[in-house]
Amino acid sequence: MTFIAIAIAAIILGVLVALSLTLHHPVVWVATVVWAGLFFIILLPKYQNTQAALEKGQEVIATVQEVRQWDRKINTDASDYIRKYEIIAVWQNPRTGQPVQFVSDPVEKDPKPFIQNNQVKVKVNLDNPTQYVMDLSFMPK
Repeated sequence: MTFIAIAIAAIILGVLVALSLTLHHPVVWVATVVWAGLFFIILLPKYQNTQAALEKGQEVIATVQEVRQWDRKINTDASDYIRKYEIIAVWQNPRTGQPVQFVSDPVEKDPKPFIQNNQVKVKVNLDNPTQYVMDLSFMPK
């Protein structure tokens, strides 16, 4: 999650709030509440976790458990799908002895041929392992 994505989402939220204050229509109110929920419950925490991992994180090596593949429909009129992949990797936290699972952001190219030694680098905040960023720099652009 980048700062630009958060900024765009915040601008959209601001526009929706302004519209809901000027246009007294329930559809605008519902859209504003839904977007605010998406922004404050999903987008902003994900961005904050990523930033915390980048600032306070330590690089660790995680073992790849699987590469999950799924299809997303891109056009409701046709049967056009886009294939996405996620890397699922596990690392044992030395402080707790518990395994920690990491899931990468979705990528459009199959990462299996590019993963070396069945391992990936992850930058993780050891104080809060839910704050992490998987290094996908090995993937071609």
